[in-house]
Amino acid sequence: MRNRLGIYFHVPFCKQACTYCDFHFSTQLNKVSELMEAIELELEWHIKTQDCQPLRSVYFGGGTPSVVDPKYLSGFVQTLDKSLGWSGDPEITMEVNPDDVNPTIIKEWKAIGVNRFSMGVQSFDDHVLRWMNRAHGAQEADRAIKSLQDAGLPNITMDIIYGHGMNNDLSWEADIEKFISYQTPHLSAYALTIEEKTALSHMAEKEKYIPMEDDQVVAQFLYLHQRLTEMGMDHYELSNYAFPGHQSQHNSSYWKGLPFWGVGPSAHGYDGHQRRKMNIANNALYVKGWLNGGEEAYEWEALSNIQMSNEFWMTGMRTAKGVNLEEWKNKFHLELPKNFDAIIEKWKSNQYLSLQENTLSCTPSGWMVMDAILSDLFLTETNY
Repeated sequence: MRNRLGIYFHVPFCKQACTYCDFHFSTQLNKVSELMEAIELELEWHIKTQDCQPLRSVYFGGGTPSVVDPKYLSGFVQTLDKSLGWSGDPEITMEVNPDDVNPTIIKEWKAIGVNRFSMGVQSFDDHVLRWMNRAHGAQEADRAIKSLQDAGLPNITMDIIYGHGMNNDLSWEADIEKFISYQTPHLSAYALTIEEKTALSHMAEKEKYIPMEDDQVVAQFLYLHQRLTEMGMDHYELSNYAFPGHQSQHNSSYWKGLPFWGVGPSAHGYDGHQRRKMNIANNALYVKGWLNGGEEAYEWEALSNIQMSNEFWMTGMRTAKGVNLEEWKNKFHLELPKNFDAIIEKWKSNQYLSLQENTLSCTPSGWMVMDAILSDLFLTETNY
């Protein structure tokens, strides 16, 4: 059976810049039409030149896809419907901000076939939302969630950010209880990081923002983990919790190493073998490139066997499943790092790693130091 295909569309438009965000986006909404036309050209190029497989998932991300006219997204779905077809009951996800949600536009999204919504709530505290420079308030988030549920679209995942110092432990616990009260089936929780060239990085440089201490960030994560798992949600990936049967099909394909197309400026794709496609992260050059045939709008990267192995470790250790050592050896035919046993013992002794039935996985505390664990596990030209 051929692998089913996933497609990620990057829609790079937002109403305003959030304090912490370093994703590729633009607030020039007057440029939407020409960018959408270029995305259509890239999509058609993929269909003509790539291995076309039935679709298992479509993900409209960004940016904020909910700020653009639904007709554009509808056009993409219609093109896919005619050219590729669908495998089983496909998952079509759309990222939305609460302030864009209303009963009229929900009907349009539903007509397109969107059946999963990823909502950037980030917090239920208006003070925190203002500090983040979000375009919505807590009441708008409440109204948006209930509007989708009332429209028969309960498959909602919420994004929430913790570890930013603008809320204390009590308000973080209140955010979690608020999420639980909506009975939505999925949560993505991210620890705030300071990215270069963001408003947050400038605030930190001027000491107008003091990052939360690491031990308090860990405490907030462990409280979240305990609270959600005790109510029956699976912590199936580093940042993601879901009730059984509600894991993100699309994002799970990344962690399983399945092929997917990345369409739109800054989007990445993977051919399922050893090639990654990377689109230019510049809207004007992306549009110009696709108007001239596309060659200047993307590049391919060929991955070495060691790079593939390291990506396998990186994606596998993000998941609750972990990495099976026998599967790793059969897949890459490489030797483990020379000091592998010592590495494992070091992290096991700190209760950050678990090794059971030849499968290595992170404990909840281990997920919080995963970058350090991976730096030990990654192969280089000198350590194997």
